[in-house]
Amino acid sequence: MDERAERYVHVLLFECSQCGGPVTWAQVSEERNLEKVDGQPVPCQCNNCGWSGSLLGLHSRQHWVEPWNGANRRSIADHDRDSGPSA
Repeated sequence: MDERAERYVHVLLFECSQCGGPVTWAQVSEERNLEKVDGQPVPCQCNNCGWSGSLLGLHSRQHWVEPWNGANRRSIADHDRDSGPSA
């Protein structure tokens, strides 16, 4: 991947169907297009009541997209390796 490629974070806010609490989901993508995320099921879990399941992005109450070009471009794998169990 080109290190200068534009990246975006998609943040979706849902309402839990069980307790009405807020349920959030976020993912970094090279796609800025809302429709690509809105048409996909996303895994969700409510921190209030414990409900979990998949929701379509289209059913979110709010969908934000922000540029994600921060200085910290380490991959999740790098983070996991560096913060793994200590010996």
